[in-house]
Amino acid sequence: MTWQVDGDTSSYCETEECNTCLCYASCQPLGASEPDASVCALPTSGTAQPECLSPQPACYLTCDDGAICPDGMQCVDNLEVQRSVCAWVSP
Repeated sequence: MTWQVDGDTSSYCETEECNTCLCYASCQPLGASEPDASVCALPTSGTAQPECLSPQPACYLTCDDGAICPDGMQCVDNLEVQRSVCAWVSP
């Protein structure tokens, strides 16, 4: 999924202005009746923790309340899930 980031706010990007990549995995395994954050991968650096967020059950590294994103990632506001999440942002 590609996004446009301006400062610390992000939005969907369908133009050539994209500068952010949000990669996420489903946290509702096939056949499961409920989402399960325990299937989300743990980061190798930073203090951000994976959470299973809707509207599509997906793993995000959340960086609300000062959590630090993994190396190379930046904390941005994700309007879709109404939380701050870690993302790769291109200069």
